[in-house]
Amino acid sequence: MAESTRLSGHAWARAAIDAIAAGGVDAVAVERLARDLGVTKGSFYWHFTDRAALVAAALELWEREGTHDVIEALRTVGDPPAQLRALFAEAFDDDPDNAVDGALLARVDDPVVGPVVRRVTATRIGYIEELYRALGLPPAGAGRQARIAYSAYVGHLQLRRSLPDDPVLGDPSRRYLSQVIAVLSPPE
Repeated sequence: MAESTRLSGHAWARAAIDAIAAGGVDAVAVERLARDLGVTKGSFYWHFTDRAALVAAALELWEREGTHDVIEALRTVGDPPAQLRALFAEAFDDDPDNAVDGALLARVDDPVVGPVVRRVTATRIGYIEELYRALGLPPAGAGRQARIAYSAYVGHLQLRRSLPDDPVLGDPSRRYLSQVIAVLSPPE
């Protein structure tokens, strides 16, 4: 069986995302990923010219799945208040994919990572702003509220990284999550 049929470029990009979640962008090492995936480096070179191309593919996958696909799915949830609550519930939950966001935000100065992070951030804030406008906030107020909500998300990511065993953040009764959603969501 040819290397190209054993492992797809998508699988390599997914493995790179997992590496970013576990150890940041610097953890994307071709030899280590090949070993973890049980393939040779030849499989990598079938799909990518170099590590930078793999990181770019991982960023593209992250942008699509973590932003565009999420927004598309949320648009089917119902009205704007329900979409906001669903968005906040997903964003502030302890999803392992959130570790990718935190790792990439820490590398916004990287010439490959930075433009994608800025584009994703603008898209996400734009969507949140759209929801707040649909709730009747004027454009300036919706813009401020969207940035406050996104700032809370970014702060939450950093807090979870800083205090991974914090009992309030990890409260199994989900009181913390419920309170965050209540603060950021419009009244029902």
